[in-house]
Amino acid sequence: PALVLVLPGDYTGNVALKKHVAVLGFDRLGQYSTILRGQVTCALTSEGTREATFACLAGLSVYPPAMASAGILFTGTSAQKLIVTDVAVEGSVPALLADNNFTIGTGTSQILLTDCRLRSTALLAPAIRQKAGSIECNHVAQAQVCTLSLTDCNIEGFLQIDSSLSTATAAGSIGIGMLRCAQFILNNTAVPIRFVLVSPSATAGVTTIGVALSVFRATAWTASTAMIWGNPGGAIPVINRLNSFRADTGITTATLTGGTAVNTVMGAV
Repeated sequence: PALVLVLPGDYTGNVALKKHVAVLGFDRLGQYSTILRGQVTCALTSEGTREATFACLAGLSVYPPAMASAGILFTGTSAQKLIVTDVAVEGSVPALLADNNFTIGTGTSQILLTDCRLRSTALLAPAIRQKAGSIECNHVAQAQVCTLSLTDCNIEGFLQIDSSLSTATAAGSIGIGMLRCAQFILNNTAVPIRFVLVSPSATAGVTTIGVALSVFRATAWTASTAMIWGNPGGAIPVINRLNSFRADTGITTATLTGGTAVNTVMGAV
C-alpha cells in the first residue's frame, strides 16, 4: 500500500482513487485547511476480493461542483472497499453516491465512514444515496440549517434555544437533538434552572427536540419541576427515550417537560 500526503491548501480538480493507495490530508473535521473543489471517484480494479481491493481517504474537505454526480462517487464493477475518515463533504449534489454493482470479485462492496460530516445544500439532493453495496457509518453527521445536534457531549450548564424570531412554518424545520449526552447544572430549589429552555417559533411543531440515552444531573432539584421548559409560543414536541436523571439532594425523578414543551415517548417504528 502507498500513502499520498496532501498538504494544507485549496485544490481544484477531480480525484480518481487507486487501489492500495491512501490519500491523507491534514484537515481535521471542521478545520477546512485542506480543501478539494472537485469530485472524488472510487472505481478500483479487482484484486479478487473486496478486502484486497481497497482505497482510503482522510483529512479533506470536499466541495463538489454543481454538475458532479456526487462529492464521493463509489462506482465501477469490482467488489471494493473504501475507508473514509475525517472528511467533510458539502455541496448541492449528493455527498456520497454508492452505485458500484460489484459483478467482478467476491464480497459485497463496502464503504466505511468514521468521523465524517455530510451535507447537502439542495432540497432534492440527499446526503447519502445508496443504490448498491454496504455503507457503515460511525460518528457521521448530516448538518441542516437551524439544527443543533449533540452526540457524546459533556455539558456543564443549561442550554438556551431561541427560535422566536424564525419565520419557518414547516414542522420540525428547527431541531435540537441530544444523543448519549451528560449534562450537569448548579441549581437553586427556590428559583430552579431548567436543563433546556426553549423559546420556540410561534407556529406549533416547528421547533422539535429529541433526547435519547442521556444523563441529567443537578446539584439540587424541586419536585415536579420540568427539565425542558418551553416559553410561550408554538407547542414543542419533545421525543425522548431511555434518559436518566438524579439530583445530589436525593431526588431521583423529575418531570421532563413543561410550559409549551410536550413529552412524546419514542415508540416502535
